[in-house]
Amino acid sequence: MEYKRDLTAFVDEVKNLFDWLETGSKVYMAPCFPLLQSSGAGKTKLLHESRCSMAKDDPDVHVILILCTNGKSPPEMSSQNGSIFSETLDVSQFQVGEEGQKKLWEKMVALVKTAKKKKKVVLLFDESQHLTSNCDGWHFRCIRWWLRLPDKPNGVNVVCVFAGTTTRLANYYAEQKQSTSSRDASVEYLGGKKLYPPFCQLTTTGLVSRSDGSKFGTVGLRTIDNKVF
Repeated sequence: MEYKRDLTAFVDEVKNLFDWLETGSKVYMAPCFPLLQSSGAGKTKLLHESRCSMAKDDPDVHVILILCTNGKSPPEMSSQNGSIFSETLDVSQFQVGEEGQKKLWEKMVALVKTAKKKKKVVLLFDESQHLTSNCDGWHFRCIRWWLRLPDKPNGVNVVCVFAGTTTRLANYYAEQKQSTSSRDASVEYLGGKKLYPPFCQLTTTGLVSRSDGSKFGTVGLRTIDNKVF
């Protein structure tokens, strides 16, 4: 991708999430933010490019791109570099309740363990609107609660981005501490209540083509900052 303004801004926002353990947990609820935009605006393209960029620039970072589904087979998504998505997450496999929560957390742990000797893990969830489709965003809340737990496999730091088409991803605040919900475990970081702002900066003319000239998804113009060819 020759047009890098959106990519640079997005990667910087992801990197800022790693400050959460040191200072952010006193202000922000969890080390995650939503990437919100309508279908076809280039969310998947941006996630894919950011994964490549972060993996190249920081040897301590392990980036996993996850496609969320809801009981349907995911569409075939591929590029010249092979499969875009590292994993799929079918939310229909995790029923609302304690057993479903346990299974979902086990899935998160399994994902993080693929990082092996890396110190930082970035989970990029695409089509995250599926995480908010049942019981007041139950799947989304479970993952966010897991992010707030102090102990992660192998002591790694984990941050998330939830890309989707629904603004609900930016509207779920923390439950009250005395709630009867099991989401309010005492082992959480409970200092922060503020949500990280959503990332909405997508310039479609810069997202439709790659710097090597190959196309991604839809046909578009090759661009660099302030120029169109």
